[in-house]
Amino acid sequence: MALGGPIRINTSTLNAWIKEEISPIFRKSVLLAMIQAKKKIKYNCGGDKVAWNMRYLRRAVNKITGAVTSTSFPNVSTKIPVVLDWAGYDMGESVTKLERLKNQGADVKIYDLIQSVLAELLPDFMESWRMKLWQDGTQAADELMGLLSIFGGSSTPNAEGTYNNPGSYTHSHGKDGTSYWWCCTPNNSTTYAGISTALGAKVNDYVNTDTTQNYPLGQFSTGYNFNSPLYIDYNSPKFSPNPQLYVDGVTTPVHCWESQWQQSCGRLQTWMGTLHNRPIDAIILDPDLFSRAQDSMISGQRFNVVESSEMRAVGIKDFEFNGTSFAYEYGVPSGMGFAIPFDQLEYRCMQGQLVERAEDQDIVTSENLYRYDTYGQLICKAAGFFGALVPATTQGT
Repeated sequence: MALGGPIRINTSTLNAWIKEEISPIFRKSVLLAMIQAKKKIKYNCGGDKVAWNMRYLRRAVNKITGAVTSTSFPNVSTKIPVVLDWAGYDMGESVTKLERLKNQGADVKIYDLIQSVLAELLPDFMESWRMKLWQDGTQAADELMGLLSIFGGSSTPNAEGTYNNPGSYTHSHGKDGTSYWWCCTPNNSTTYAGISTALGAKVNDYVNTDTTQNYPLGQFSTGYNFNSPLYIDYNSPKFSPNPQLYVDGVTTPVHCWESQWQQSCGRLQTWMGTLHNRPIDAIILDPDLFSRAQDSMISGQRFNVVESSEMRAVGIKDFEFNGTSFAYEYGVPSGMGFAIPFDQLEYRCMQGQLVERAEDQDIVTSENLYRYDTYGQLICKAAGFFGALVPATTQGT
């Protein structure tokens, strides 16, 4: 049994204060800040599940022969319905009656105590929750479907919510199984929103007469890869290591991130734009990969500080190299980078704001109870719009 809380700042006022306090926290997360900047956070969403349609087919034109033609009018279904469950997270805190009594009086107002508690809880809540934007939600029930949910093969995160390199991948080979190749696939493709992320799971029409090559070279329809991320193996022997770069005291160039990241990012940028006719917004790297990329730059090369960009506009420091925007964030799995078109992400929030607060008083203990929560789900419109940089091959192989 519970009674109404004591007279405090009313709930609507505190929720407005919470909303104001959360604003600068957005700037600590590239994902969160850019989803917000793209106006891809939708509030007051309802329904039993999160539902949308994934498009996997395009219609084709027909050749006209002669002066008289017969046009066909098929009823083509180009989309499939997909659903995800909602996810909710909360955090509770209590203030004892003794604390309230000690903080009464004009010189030590109870509001100061509440404000102090909120000032600690909000950053804690947001920091813990934002890490889930990177997680693999397919590993357990009722979880937020973070970005790793579409990439598969994920391991269990550590206590801080970060992942070591979460996947295992098939080494890059041509269709003949022996020629080296730079695009790879995860050993365990996942199922996202009820749809497999494996290449050809829906429409298996890949054709390539050159057996030394592999996807994304070849011929195939949009149904072949619409829900399959593009994986680039940055350690692939198919790349030629930069002859001016060495690593770990080795006296000859080897196949590794330092000597091949520029080629890998170039492939990722080019093919993501080619496959879906839209450029990626940015490549978000594990901070260690970003640092190693900076250290590997030879004379005359450098990351350019972007003076004006969508990221800069929301307080995120991004960099540019060869026309590609780069950023890094704590929480990106070690050894990985992600190519992200932010307009293909959307967070659907069930509440009127991202985090809301409620309070009550425990009649047994006389404690004031404060609860912070968020209900919603992150959706990727289709996994095929995303790409990843991964170490599928052992460095130096």
